[in-house]
Amino acid sequence: MNTPHRCKQASCQKLAWKTLAVAATFSLLSAPVHAMELFVPMPGEGEEQPLSDAGSASGGSVQTSKFPYQIIDGHIVMQGDMVIGKLTDSNGVEVPQDTRGLGQSLIFDRWENGIITYEFDERLSDKERANALAAIAHWNENTTMSIVPRDSENSQLYPDYLVFESSLGCASWVGRTSRGAQSIWISEQCTVGSVIHEIGHAVGLFHEHTRNDRDSYIAINWDNIVDGKDFNFEVMDAGAEKYGDYDYGSIMHYGSYFFTRNNQRTITVPDGVAIGQRERLSPVDIQSVNDMYATDVGLQINSQVEDNTAQFDVTIDNSGDLGAHKLELVMNLGEDSRWLAIDANSGWECLSYSEELRCTRDVLIGYTSSQFSISADLGSATTSDLKARLLMNTKDQDISNNAINDLVVIAANGGSLEDGSQSGSATAPEETDEPIIQQANAAAGGAAHPGLLCLLLVSLVRVRRTPKT
Repeated sequence: MNTPHRCKQASCQKLAWKTLAVAATFSLLSAPVHAMELFVPMPGEGEEQPLSDAGSASGGSVQTSKFPYQIIDGHIVMQGDMVIGKLTDSNGVEVPQDTRGLGQSLIFDRWENGIITYEFDERLSDKERANALAAIAHWNENTTMSIVPRDSENSQLYPDYLVFESSLGCASWVGRTSRGAQSIWISEQCTVGSVIHEIGHAVGLFHEHTRNDRDSYIAINWDNIVDGKDFNFEVMDAGAEKYGDYDYGSIMHYGSYFFTRNNQRTITVPDGVAIGQRERLSPVDIQSVNDMYATDVGLQINSQVEDNTAQFDVTIDNSGDLGAHKLELVMNLGEDSRWLAIDANSGWECLSYSEELRCTRDVLIGYTSSQFSISADLGSATTSDLKARLLMNTKDQDISNNAINDLVVIAANGGSLEDGSQSGSATAPEETDEPIIQQANAAAGGAAHPGLLCLLLVSLVRVRRTPKT
């Protein structure tokens, strides 16, 4: 067998579900080096079988798949910890209705707007809950995804959600199944890193070692694999898309001794290369997820002036198929300018900080645009002095249309700005700032243009506090 070589830039890319899918429901234990990845036995575990009964979304002809699976506790499980469906009462195979031709063209859903809501099953132990919270925090801190508790407000917007459940091991569906509650199974043996791995499946990542280009970078030692477990090392092609270089350091990569029958390596890698870490998302993991959920949002502003009051007509377009979240529009005029009003029901919440205006919006869904008008007293400024930039938590595929008369400050959306602050958030006001409510209307020097609806703006002014004695 040829010795694998290291990845060469564009020649290899990272594997992830193109449109997120169902994941595994059978149990895995996190495995240390030189330990095999184990199934936790569940009632009804079956032998490896070919999956050949996946119906189409329209209920039409059945597509045949060559993917082997196991039956564990009534679930159809592939590759150790990924659930792809359930058995019906008649022992048929039931897969999600949005899965068309499993093994031919797996079509799965990504999570809407890059937001995942979740609940904890009440039977979770304190340790399981703590590990899940730490894993969720790791995802929120390192990617453009937002994983947030489910509540009465967001449950209406996002009917599909994750439920962390206590089990004998760790497992997850791959991607969003579009069936309401969707389980992630964890146990006290699942480390924080193992839960990060399972969330990776739920987000849409597949096992790295099953990429169709993997034989250029690793060697599978089939004779060392536990009998009946070799299907966990099969290449997966259908419905998957590769993002970035082959990633030995991925948290989604199997370790060298997973499923070993003889304490010999089941996966061989180049000398000095480590695989199978379960500590954190790798840089390529992070890049892959951000790319998978990226969209393209652009900013356009037109203006007109009457009696030194400017009306700025703002258009923000999302031309991608995925929604963007945590958007922020920052607009700046001269020092003696004053922001007056914004259209009512614009969908944006605005605060003025002296000459700067900051407007935020939770979500802008795919293939939609937001149009609204903002008025300002120019003072000594002109409309050509306007500087504006659009930030968001979601990665933007094209940042060249995100700024007006301003430097393109975002090196890469989801990264850092040139001034060192994080994209998606402008510099926060000082703690000594106090809000003052001002009524913006024509009589008070507000908007006088026809059709512009005035509303309350909060103007934050800096107040120097006198120390208490």
